[in-house]
Amino acid sequence: MIAACRNSFTIARDAEVTLETNPETSTRERMSGFRAAGVNRVSFGVQSFRDVELKRLGRIHSAERARDAVTEARRPASPTSRSI
Repeated sequence: MIAACRNSFTIARDAEVTLETNPETSTRERMSGFRAAGVNRVSFGVQSFRDVELKRLGRIHSAERARDAVTEARRPASPTSRSI
């Protein structure tokens, strides 16, 4: 979708490309793929970092998993790539 937009419209090379994702389904491999596709900003669906609140809200991730997902997203995929 990102490539199609870049091919169809004039978009600045440094345009912000945001992806919204769930911490539970976010993996290092997915973050690497998103980065390769041009994503440079990630919004995680984290409503709380307190397990009791997450459970009450029916969220499938834990506070620990949310923290881990953010850490994974910030970690470069390779020595030459930048973090998101």
